[in-house]
Amino acid sequence: DGVPDIAAGAFNMARVYSGADGTILHSFHAEAEPCGPSSCYVQFGWAVDGLPDADGDGCNELIVGSFPNDVVLDLPGYASVRSGKSGATLLVLQGDEPDQGFGGAVAGLGDANGDGKPDFAVGAPLTGVNTGSVEVHSSVPLPLTSDVHLLSVQAGGIQTLLLDVGAGASGLLYLVLGS
Repeated sequence: DGVPDIAAGAFNMARVYSGADGTILHSFHAEAEPCGPSSCYVQFGWAVDGLPDADGDGCNELIVGSFPNDVVLDLPGYASVRSGKSGATLLVLQGDEPDQGFGGAVAGLGDANGDGKPDFAVGAPLTGVNTGSVEVHSSVPLPLTSDVHLLSVQAGGIQTLLLDVGAGASGLLYLVLGS
């Protein structure tokens, strides 16, 4: 219909509403997830964001973050990408470690790696002591490659980041995120 739709997350659910008339287009619940509320105590729908069309059906997708709740934080969270047309699960990513809060934030980024498919970020705000982390993923099951560089500003002050990519990688988009 050409009118942008609205995504909303709530405790253990995520919905997509029509921007034209407010009707529910898709409703997703934690029970249908690989790690539902009774088995791992994650808060499905903690974070939601849109993602440009990843599966070629002409409709934008939905990213849903599932953050471990404060009762059982010793489990990893996860993030899933849902088809904006059919509602089908296109991709599910689970955090690497418990207690990191993977899925606490999600964001659609556009095409960050130049493969023609949209990419997205998943935040893990509890990684490390007084730090967090953000991972950038492709919407197709091909990982982005990069070196891991962690900066800590526990004591406050200013951190300077120098990115030297060399002449062969100039002109590309680089994303630096902080939390």
